[in-house]
Amino acid sequence: RPPLWYGTGAKYGRGRAANRVKKGAPGGVDVARFKEQQAETLQVFRDCCTTGRWSRLHRGHFDWWMFPIDDGSKPQWNITSEDDVEELKGDPEWLANYREAVQLAALAWGWDVQRNCRVESPEDGQAWTNWDVRLAKMCRSLFL
Repeated sequence: RPPLWYGTGAKYGRGRAANRVKKGAPGGVDVARFKEQQAETLQVFRDCCTTGRWSRLHRGHFDWWMFPIDDGSKPQWNITSEDDVEELKGDPEWLANYREAVQLAALAWGWDVQRNCRVESPEDGQAWTNWDVRLAKMCRSLFL
């Protein structure tokens, strides 16, 4: 489905629908706040990978700021417009950390994003957890 800011019945993409896209609020998304939370959580991700404590990553509560979407349960972390998306994507540090977070979260599930295949010899706890909601949020965030 298209992001919420497109409105009911809008078609996602270019053309006339793009002219009806909601513009962000003055000031837009708080990139500094996203980056601060992201950096802290990304360090936890890295530690989990280094130590093999995959369950710590699996149990974490980080989806809202690590993989922002338009209708998450924490409104302060929701993306509300194309302007918000462009502001985050326009920050090279945020974008690089976002991509690394996707790779590390997938690695915790036993998937190698770089090679596009399962991890050959996964460690204990490095496996799919059947938390499809987290995967869905990640996919929706990547879509935005």
